[in-house]
Amino acid sequence: MLVENSPDFKTVWRLAHDWIGADPDKTDPNAISPELRTAIHRLMHAMSSREISARWKGWRIFIDDSFISSVFDSFHYLRFIQCFINNKFNKAYLDSLYVKRNEVINWCIDVVRLDPPPC
Repeated sequence: MLVENSPDFKTVWRLAHDWIGADPDKTDPNAISPELRTAIHRLMHAMSSREISARWKGWRIFIDDSFISSVFDSFHYLRFIQCFINNKFNKAYLDSLYVKRNEVINWCIDVVRLDPPPC
């Protein structure tokens, strides 16, 4: 399924910006605000812990803890570590990571008890 053209999916970059009310086209990835950093980190943590499903170029990532999945997901683990530990935000990568809108809304309401982002 092409997630790029589906209204059911949004990129992490766009959804995090919508969450804090910022313009995703005007943000400098080297000067991320603390609010945006928190929103991106929340979404990425939920994806890596499999609380919400993640897709990259149409493929699901972080499906399970199997050896095969960890081999295929090693690229994503490295990108996530760069983001979490070094606070390096790659706009192209975050704009290619997709989450399902209804999963994010349910996760906000049922799991983390936050106001959901405007989807």
